[in-house]
Amino acid sequence: MYTAPNNRLWATCLLVFFALAGSLTARAQQAAQQLTQAQQQYPGEKAVYLDYRQDLTVEIVGDSVQVLARHHYDMLHLEPQSAMYADDRVFSSHFNRLQKVEARTLVPNGRDYKTVKVTDFKSKFETQPGIFYDDTRVTTFSFPQVAPGVRTVSDYTVRHPDSRFLQPFFFSSYVPVRHAELTITAPKGVKIDAKPFHTEQAGVQFSKQEKGNTVVYRWVAENLPTPPATTTPPKVATTART
Repeated sequence: MYTAPNNRLWATCLLVFFALAGSLTARAQQAAQQLTQAQQQYPGEKAVYLDYRQDLTVEIVGDSVQVLARHHYDMLHLEPQSAMYADDRVFSSHFNRLQKVEARTLVPNGRDYKTVKVTDFKSKFETQPGIFYDDTRVTTFSFPQVAPGVRTVSDYTVRHPDSRFLQPFFFSSYVPVRHAELTITAPKGVKIDAKPFHTEQAGVQFSKQEKGNTVVYRWVAENLPTPPATTTPPKVATTART
């Protein structure tokens, strides 16, 4: 996950109970076979996003509409050159307030993965020439032990006190994306105005489901290739407004 300013959940809990008995076999295959399968599926690629997700929860706070955005990115490294993706960063500001950030490296360890947590996060104001004042902050960190077969996972939460300042969600990235997903959970009384851009060419699937007093909007895309480096393809994105 590389959260550039103009760039850029998890398994359902039921799976935990139904898959528990077979988890040892599945995990035994995962660390040993996942790298080989991904290298065959994405030849010549340095890395692939296994999971590229954003979950937005719309909240009514007083007389304002706020959004809590949870980001989850899981990258599998395929080649030694993927070490260039070890450094990462998250941007925030008054309108995009970083609440929490966690990152970890999953290192193959026999039949499973060993978790190595990122502990060093540095935050500072992002200054730009010619701008008198800019409250944009950047939080930087580096994943340790990046090598082929390693997975780097980041999770962070951003609160948007004004929903008008939401950023678009981009389904494609600078490496292939196996699974991309955007969900918006909102009270029934809140109208969601989502504007998809070029999503038809990526096969983005949309669904809507009512759950009690809320409505869950979901956009999903599978197996998105890396855009050609020699062209400037249109961005595949969804913008939501409340």
